[in-house]
Amino acid sequence: MTSLYHIANEPTAATLASETESSANAHLLLTMVGAGIYEELFFRLLLLPVAVWALLRIDLKDWFAYALGVILVSLIFAAAHSIGDEQDWFTFVFRFLVGAILGTIFLKRGFGVAVGAHSLYNISVALLY
Repeated sequence: MTSLYHIANEPTAATLASETESSANAHLLLTMVGAGIYEELFFRLLLLPVAVWALLRIDLKDWFAYALGVILVSLIFAAAHSIGDEQDWFTFVFRFLVGAILGTIFLKRGFGVAVGAHSLYNISVALLY
C-alpha cells in the first residue's frame, strides 16, 4: 500500500526509479524516429515545395526547377546538420548527398517513405556510432 501511495503522490520519482537501460534505448529510438519526422516535415514537406514553387514562378522548366529545388534544400539540410560541428568538406558533402537522396525519395515516393528512410538512417547511425 505504501508503494501505491508513493506512486500516486510522487509519480516523477516512481518514473525515475523505474528507468532502465531498455527505457533509455526506447528513448533513443523515439528520438531518432522523431528527428526523422521533424526534419522531413521541415525540409521536404515545407522548404522543398516552396523552393520548387518559387523556381517555377521564374519560368524554369519543370525538371530543372525540381532538380534545383532538391539541390538548394539539400545544401540547407547539410548546413543545418553542420551547425556546431567541426567543419569537414567530406562530411558536408555526405550530408548534402543524404539530403539529395531524401529529397528525391520524397518527390518520387512521398512523405511517409522519406520519413521512414530518414528514420532508418538515423537509427543506423545511432547503432553504428
